[in-house]
Amino acid sequence: IKQGLPMVKDGGIFKVHTTHLINNAKDAGYRIVQVNLSAPKEVLFERFQKRVRDSQFVNIKLGNVKEERFWELYTLYEENKDEALPTYDTTQMTSEEIAKKILELCDHYFLS
Repeated sequence: IKQGLPMVKDGGIFKVHTTHLINNAKDAGYRIVQVNLSAPKEVLFERFQKRVRDSQFVNIKLGNVKEERFWELYTLYEENKDEALPTYDTTQMTSEEIAKKILELCDHYFLS
């Protein structure tokens, strides 16, 4: 924020951190667009398991490899996500389609 660069923030698990970051960004003159990215919990768990498996073959150390922690984080996300925000299901839209929607939101909020 201090350098004035555009940024994208991933995740909203800890609402207090998200709120703090957004308030700092607004104080610095940033305009904010927020969205939720979602998928059915079964799909998210399958993706988690695949990341854990794949990390063993590419020598990447993941911060979380425990199933119990995955479910804790999933629950935190569900409890803290802002239902009023636009939500895009990553099983129903491609990443390109989601990016286009987010850019349209930016155009709407920043150019209108």
